Formats: sequence, C-alpha cells, structure tokens
Amino acid sequence: MVKLRNLTQRYAIVFAAALTVSVYFISRFFNYFIVLIPDLYVEDVVFNIVFMLWPVALTFLFGYGFVFKEKGFGKTFKTGLLFLCVYLAVLPFTALTAFEKAGAQWQTWDKILLGVLTLIGIGLREELLFRGIIGNALALKYAKSTKGIWLTVAVASIAFGALHFFNVLAGVSVGAVFVQVLGATVVGAVFCAIYLRGGNVWVPIIIHAVVDLVGLFESTFVISAVSDVDQINNLNFSGLLISIPLELLLVAFLLRKSKRQDILDRLETLREKYGENA
Repeated sequence: MVKLRNLTQRYAIVFAAALTVSVYFISRFFNYFIVLIPDLYVEDVVFNIVFMLWPVALTFLFGYGFVFKEKGFGKTFKTGLLFLCVYLAVLPFTALTAFEKAGAQWQTWDKILLGVLTLIGIGLREELLFRGIIGNALALKYAKSTKGIWLTVAVASIAFGALHFFNVLAGVSVGAVFVQVLGATVVGAVFCAIYLRGGNVWVPIIIHAVVDLVGLFESTFVISAVSDVDQINNLNFSGLLISIPLELLLVAFLLRKSKRQDILDRLETLREKYGENA
C-alpha cells in the first residue's frame, strides 16, 4: 500500500483524472448487480451501503487510511462553520418551498431514513475520493508552496466537478450538466480549502451532506413527482451568479496568506509520515 500511495503521489494529476473516470465505471459495475435484487427498497438500501463501503476500501487500498484517524475535528469544524451556517439558514426556505409544491406531505419514515442514508453516503463517498484520496495525493506532491496549494485546490476541484458530467448519461440535459459541473467545481474548492486548513475529513463529509440536503430536499423527503434528474434539469446559470463569487471569495479567505504557513506546516508533517518514499 505504501508503494501504491507513493505511485499516486508521483503521478498525482494523472491519478486524479484516472480515478475520477473510474468512479463512474465502478458505480455502474455495482449498479449492474444490485438491480438484480427483486425488492426495490432493499435494492436501494444495499445500493447505499455498498456505495459507502467501496470508497472506504479504496481509501485503504491506495494507502490513505490515515484520514480516518487524523485529529483536528474542532479546528476543521470552526473553519467550515460559516459555510455550514449559510446552508443551514437556507434549509428552512428550501423545505417550505418543497412543502408548498407537494402539499406538505412527508415521505413515509422508511423513505426518509433511506434519504438520510443516501445523503450521508454521498458525502462520505465524494469526500473520501476527492479530498481524502485525490486531495491528499495532490497536496503531498505539490503543496510545498503557495502555488502548490492553489494547484492542489484547482485540480481536486476540477476533478470533482468533472465527475458530474456523467449525469448527462442519466437523462440530465447538457446545459444543466454544465451548470452543475461549474457549481460543483466551485463548491469542491470550498470543501478542499476547509480540508486543507484543518485536516479532518469528517467535517467536509458532514457539510457535504448538509449541502446535498438543501439541494435534494424535495426529491428526498417530500412526496413529490420531482426526481433528482428533474431537480438538476431545473438548474440555470442565474442561480450561480451570486453563489459562485461568494464561494470563491470564501476560498480566498480560507487560504489567505496568514493561514498558508499553517497549511504548509501541517502538510510537511503529514509528508514526513505518508509522503513519497515515506
């Protein structure tokens, strides 16, 4: 695993691209077998459990299992608190809008539990892959200077955004996919900045789940004819005109000059333990 981890760091950008593409095909591979389960609810439960377990397995396979025991939860949580609070503030309005459309009808308790499991699974899966594995591979290789920090954020965020291109194969329009990719790329930069500042992967996982809760509330918790694909197809660039500049400002603030040395020091300590040839 050490040799494999060193390999991912030596060719970090190529590895980031390869893993991003592989994520889609791995997902399709598991989905091919899971759909054979006759009970639809059991199928959904198994689907979510499997999709939480295989990213964990990949994290250990590539030698990044140390992310599960890294300290700094409090520091990372404090760093991401502003971003988290914004989405928590928006959540009541999202819920109210969903109830107005659907006649204020909650899903059944089993569907709600499945929705919660789905949101946790998405946060866990994507944060482990794009911050825990790809983010660390890039950071340990390149983030030895300010330029290296920005390169890490840029590549990891672009990889995360690019993953959403595959939604076009699920029936999402090309225009909506481009909007989603752009939005996901910038949000990914925020997640990456939070993770670089604190070093604890559990915080981005929690915040990611909350962000998805806001975006997918209607199709997850309220009886509605709106699907995830429908919600994504309703995306448009006007919704990004405010969010993207604010999120980019937040990234710049989180990675401001006075905080970069702390990031570099933390990564150097990590590099001594888990860096190339360690």
